[in-house]
Amino acid sequence: FTESKTDSKVVVTGFADNSGPESLNLQLSEQRAQYMKKQLLEAGVAEERIVARGKGENNPVSDNTTPEGRSKNRRVEIQPN
Repeated sequence: FTESKTDSKVVVTGFADNSGPESLNLQLSEQRAQYMKKQLLEAGVAEERIVARGKGENNPVSDNTTPEGRSKNRRVEIQPN
């Protein structure tokens, strides 16, 4: 964020692999997003500029049948809102 764009926002989205119950994966993904939000807050980004949410095991970027694929699916994405 540049200081000239003080009204810009980001969406921090956490994801999980499909190991375990779907409800647990949603909780884990929300925790990932909240952790990254905390890091952004500590870096000086205003709280009202950050939207954090978890998507659980939805939207995998890799195959969940391999350890490497599951590792890639456990992630956080930050995108402009």
